[in-house]
Amino acid sequence: MTTFNYINCLKPLLRCLGWQGDSRRIFEAVPYEVKAIDLIDLKNIFVSLGYSCYSKHSGLAEIKRSFLPTLFINESKQIYWVIYERTEKDFLYIDCRTGQKSAVPIRKRLKGIRYNFVKDTPALGIAEASWSKQLMKRFKHELWLPVIISTFCSFWFALVPLFFLFVNQYLLQKQSQETLMYFSTGIILFLLSLLAFSHFKGRRLAYLAARIKVIINTELLRHLLKVPFANTKGLELTTQLDKLKCYDENHADLWISATVALMDLPLLIFSLLFLGLHGGQLVFVPCGVIGIQLLSVRYFLSTTKDLQAQVHAAQEITNDFLTETVTNQQSISNLAATPPWKERYCAYLSQASGYDKEWEQLQARFANWQLWLLKSSATLTLIWAMHLINQGKLPQALFLPVTLWLWQIGTAIYRLGGLFIQWPALKKTLTDIDNIMSHVPEGDAAVHGQPRFQGHITVKDLHFRYPGQTHMALQGITMDIKPGEIIAIIGQNASGKSTLVNLLMRLYDPLDGEIRIDGVNIQNFDPLSYRQSIGFAPSTPQLFEGSIAQNIRLANPEATEQEILEVLSQVGLKEVVQQLPDGIYTHLYGNNDQRFSPSFLQQLNLARALIRDSNILILDEPTGHIDFKTDAIFKNTLQTIRGKKTIIIVTHRPSIINFADRILVLNKGKMRLFGSKNYFLNILSGNAA
Repeated sequence: MTTFNYINCLKPLLRCLGWQGDSRRIFEAVPYEVKAIDLIDLKNIFVSLGYSCYSKHSGLAEIKRSFLPTLFINESKQIYWVIYERTEKDFLYIDCRTGQKSAVPIRKRLKGIRYNFVKDTPALGIAEASWSKQLMKRFKHELWLPVIISTFCSFWFALVPLFFLFVNQYLLQKQSQETLMYFSTGIILFLLSLLAFSHFKGRRLAYLAARIKVIINTELLRHLLKVPFANTKGLELTTQLDKLKCYDENHADLWISATVALMDLPLLIFSLLFLGLHGGQLVFVPCGVIGIQLLSVRYFLSTTKDLQAQVHAAQEITNDFLTETVTNQQSISNLAATPPWKERYCAYLSQASGYDKEWEQLQARFANWQLWLLKSSATLTLIWAMHLINQGKLPQALFLPVTLWLWQIGTAIYRLGGLFIQWPALKKTLTDIDNIMSHVPEGDAAVHGQPRFQGHITVKDLHFRYPGQTHMALQGITMDIKPGEIIAIIGQNASGKSTLVNLLMRLYDPLDGEIRIDGVNIQNFDPLSYRQSIGFAPSTPQLFEGSIAQNIRLANPEATEQEILEVLSQVGLKEVVQQLPDGIYTHLYGNNDQRFSPSFLQQLNLARALIRDSNILILDEPTGHIDFKTDAIFKNTLQTIRGKKTIIIVTHRPSIINFADRILVLNKGKMRLFGSKNYFLNILSGNAA
């Protein structure tokens, strides 16, 4: 039987749920170019879209109107239905395999699992409490069901030894076949219950861990993308992000450990309760073990505090070194410094590995000590129980129940002990996340929605200075750009060209003055929506690991293959890309992909700017690395869109300057000339060469 691709359920479910959000969020929620997803992936996609999922085994006739719409699944019968309406006789549904609408009688004898997706609370913020506390508050309702079931099952497991006590006291004396049947039935029921409980915990914990992972990752990324660009350049945020790499490596284990402990705690309590009621003084031994365990955990953590700090410091140094390596890769190659650079990294890695190894050895020793303590206490308790039985102070039939209770208590204590060791790491993870989420995001927008600009740009008395610097990067820039104009910005290095582009893209806010588009101050727009309404190509190609199509679709997630090929044709790359073995799905390795020329990467960078449906196009040195043939193709593209888009180009090429309607000349942050090219083109040609 082939595995069903649950991505076929996504569109019908969203339609029936009345999804009104931005389609971009759906593309962000679904992994790029994914071919198939399972049910857990489907749930995680809806989590990232702001929904909670609730499921229940149900007969078809049991589905009430209040449950609609619902995803009804019976995998054995290949039923994947989105039921959206209930009439007097039928359910109306969409078959996710075919996309066709149909009906099924309400009374049809059919069992399955119904999944309901309910709109969740708004995105977590930082106003009321720490982010991690809000996360726990969001999950408290979903944890009730596992806790209640865990409590019930724990009571049952703790009660089972009393069944064996009953069998021993009242039935074994008869030594009949009926007695053996009862005894065997009890053992089978106990084992089946244990397996069922373990299966429930495994499935439930896998889903909860996946949900927590998705929520943390998506909310963290969403918040970071809203942090002002100027703040992300500081060392503080970078350091915090490096610390979170440790979280990425072990977050699933931490969350599962915490939830396992939450489910095992009732088992420990009930087992101690029944042991105290029936075993009398025997309960003091496991209670004493718990006390010793807590003291030993506290001692272990206090004595290894310095080592934990060294482990984290060594990991941070290694991570920083890797970041530095990627940043300075070209310089290292030019200096032929690869061998000594590798030796430096090996030294850092050796130090980090040494601390990690020492930490793991100490954890292993503690685990061995924990096992020894539990085994010793269990042995001591059993010896004490046998002594009490010999003295007639304890019924002989209690020996087996006491053994089972001790086994349950020991298992729970061991798991809780592991959580106690991991708790500082979990606490530190939550603290790091809270620190990042505490960064104030960019201001709320006065103008909501995705703006659709006509392209009239007004810059009035613009002043700007970078944080920590004394000199002004821009002073008194004033200009008015009409819709459809092509403006060339020229000037020497450090004249303020890129700074002006950064302000136009609202990566920084001016100290004084303002920028208006279509008469509205750009600070009134939502920053993300504003930037999504402008086509932009930076001076240095900013490509990421992934396919060519993925890189281009970062600017327009809904772009079709045909649209991608068309924009590649506009920059002169269509034939080149089609000749690649995988075409537009050829994998790139970021900006440092040595298989392709700088001209090829620059053209891809330009194609991404052109594919965005925008009436404003900002290009920072778009032809810096391209040859004359590609330059001619680029000018032809500009000629095609002339008058349809407002285009601002930072350039030094006379051919592009000659193509502009007006020219802005900057020098040391000041506007020296701004006007028609015919007025002073002869003067500027020499300076711009």
